[in-house]
Amino acid sequence: MKPVSVRELRNEFPKLASSLEEGEKILLTRHSKPIAKVTPIQEEITETVDWSTSAAFQLTRSGQVLSRERGEEVLAEYKGDC
Repeated sequence: MKPVSVRELRNEFPKLASSLEEGEKILLTRHSKPIAKVTPIQEEITETVDWSTSAAFQLTRSGQVLSRERGEEVLAEYKGDC
């Protein structure tokens, strides 16, 4: 992560923007103290999740109340603990 002062960001923005586009991360500093992290935007994940197949969704849609205990059981089943 490249440290960059606020002054440098103002004066050399086009160069720093190019660095960000190439995937470089920037640590923005003021008076040598970090104040922000600037990171490039990652490609958006286009995969969607079908929550209708989840056990918790099915239980609540069936009219059953999902208690804490039952929720823990569902999670244990999902993790393969049972």
